Amino acid sequence: LPHGGRIERGILLGRADRFALLYDAVVLPSPATIEIENRIELAEGIAFESTRDNTEAVLHRTAKGRASGRSAALARLFPLALPEWREADCAGDLRAEKRHLVWSLGGRGRALFSPIWIDLDRGRSRQRLTWRRLTVGEGLRPVPDEVAVGYRLAVGQKQWLVYRALTARGNRTLLGHNLSTELLAARFGHDGEVDPLIEIE
Repeated sequence: LPHGGRIERGILLGRADRFALLYDAVVLPSPATIEIENRIELAEGIAFESTRDNTEAVLHRTAKGRASGRSAALARLFPLALPEWREADCAGDLRAEKRHLVWSLGGRGRALFSPIWIDLDRGRSRQRLTWRRLTVGEGLRPVPDEVAVGYRLAVGQKQWLVYRALTARGNRTLLGHNLSTELLAARFGHDGEVDPLIEIE
């Protein structure tokens, strides 16, 4: 970008865990207002449905020959950087515009990270879920979101962790897990230990 900023885009496909993680990171040399908007065209016969109480959304296949009918969920969408509940204040949203899936996020600072988690396991489509932004600590102090961010997602009995450093790597912790990497996507094992799926140092 002009003046030394950059945009980084990542795509992670967890084949065994059946999810896709898409993200954009905008990193700037000095504070500024940042707005990220992504859009993906939906295939013919795929419908978008938002939920009433939280910012999760669902993709489903429309029933053949019936405009209003629909089948079971094909995927659930979790905008991790947004609050789970709609009643909370947030500078972004997840929506459909005509035939496009659109998610956006805004903020001010030197960096902004905009991830969306797509759960591709239809067997989990009706299971309880929750996600939270985690506090990232360094030197016994929390760091701001423009330095590093972390998220925890739970669907049924499965739980995952996502971490992204947006500045120089440092010795940081989240949920008691110590790391000094640029990116970590991991699952929690039955013993509560973090099992990395991918870690970029």
